[in-house]
Amino acid sequence: PGTVKPHGPRPGHCRPAGTLRAGGTRRHAQPHQGPGAWCKRCKEGRQRRLRQLIIPTASPPEPCLRDSPAEFEKDYFQSLEKDLISAYQKSSIFPSKELVLRAFALCSLNNLSVVIVGQDPYPQPGYAEGLSFSVKNGIRPPASLKNILIESENHPNQVNPSLVPWAEQGVLLLNRTLTVQKGEPNSHSKLGWQNFTLNCIDYVNERKENVVFMLW
Repeated sequence: PGTVKPHGPRPGHCRPAGTLRAGGTRRHAQPHQGPGAWCKRCKEGRQRRLRQLIIPTASPPEPCLRDSPAEFEKDYFQSLEKDLISAYQKSSIFPSKELVLRAFALCSLNNLSVVIVGQDPYPQPGYAEGLSFSVKNGIRPPASLKNILIESENHPNQVNPSLVPWAEQGVLLLNRTLTVQKGEPNSHSKLGWQNFTLNCIDYVNERKENVVFMLW
């Protein structure tokens, strides 16, 4: 519980040889490679803590990440994680961290039939729920969502504005950028999210046939 603050690399050893943890287990004493460098064990532990903050799901979400966890280890994604941790600590960011990868958690590769790509989450409080264009039930549908509902032959005033049922039926509702700062549309467009989402789209395209892609 609480905010996890990753420690910086220490010169020399992570801990002197023989230093004990609480409970009697020994800390490792592998040396860092120099100023600013991490030994392997410290680096892995740091990545684990960062991942728990930004991706607090019980298991890697589908479609692209369960079979390709190496995406999280790429340099661009590690830089993205650092920037996101800082952003969530300093500003109001939408959606909440546990909803950032919700689109993948709700839609599996097996039942995927449609991919609808949007720009970024709604920047208004209470709107974003981790799915492109979708808003929480009880929220008045924004203009972009109204257009989608009309095209799907659903009257905006007669259906719930949350598209969670669509996601559960095989529609991947994916924004090109998965986070946004309150009141500032497109504010996270340069963080690196588009590398991630394009890789996910490529993954689907390479492994799944008869998928409809829609850029709204």
